[in-house]
Amino acid sequence: PLPSVRFAGRYGFEIYLGWIIAAAVANVSVLLVALGWDRFGLPQTFWTAAVLIVASVLGSLPTLYGRHYFATAGVAWAFIGLLVRHFAKPDAGGFGGKYFEVISVALFGLVIMLCAVIYKVLDRMMEEAEKHYLETGSALRYHEKSKKMKGI
Repeated sequence: PLPSVRFAGRYGFEIYLGWIIAAAVANVSVLLVALGWDRFGLPQTFWTAAVLIVASVLGSLPTLYGRHYFATAGVAWAFIGLLVRHFAKPDAGGFGGKYFEVISVALFGLVIMLCAVIYKVLDRMMEEAEKHYLETGSALRYHEKSKKMKGI
């Protein structure tokens, strides 16, 4: 298929998957609040941080297990939206940076997802280099050259 079709098709669905992951985590949180869950007596900011960490791990899984970088980007996009809301002034519907813990964990979650993408990109590059190395016979030539240098 044409590159534009591939981009719109596959990558569009990957971004949508990322938004589904973010929405599923948010919906579970809303359900727990609606059921009157008491959070085991722990502060709300603690559970918000826990939910954000779970969301960032879930957002990293498509990249780590399937190289679906755009799915992770969809979750990261949701995190950026959350950060924008937290930094917005209260008169604009934001929190004005009031919840430092939530902001810190959201930034940490973005770092987790970024690390997952960087890890997988480097892993793929190493796989391609190893494949090329083995296909071109460079491994055999290197081995023979090193034997000559050692005098074996």
